[in-house]
Amino acid sequence: MSWYRFAVEYVDARWSQLGGNSRKNIAKTLTATTIALLRAKPTQFAPASVRTALREWAFNTNRRPDAPRDVVAILKWVERNSLPVSAWEDPEKVD
Repeated sequence: MSWYRFAVEYVDARWSQLGGNSRKNIAKTLTATTIALLRAKPTQFAPASVRTALREWAFNTNRRPDAPRDVVAILKWVERNSLPVSAWEDPEKVD
């Protein structure tokens, strides 16, 4: 399973149990972690656009289905380029 898929499923599983501030903080944390666990840097997208797509759309259960096309393209790229969850076993990748 990719890190991205794991993170999205985690958000979806916890969403209804969390308050607004917790949701926002989890989205921020998962955004930074997801960026760090990409196979390559997203050169075809602006870094701020990738962070916004993750924070505001991918890690927001309610908004994700209504993501605009440009955001969907970014999120598909992130999903294809996300390392597997097993990357956490490699100290060099985690650093």
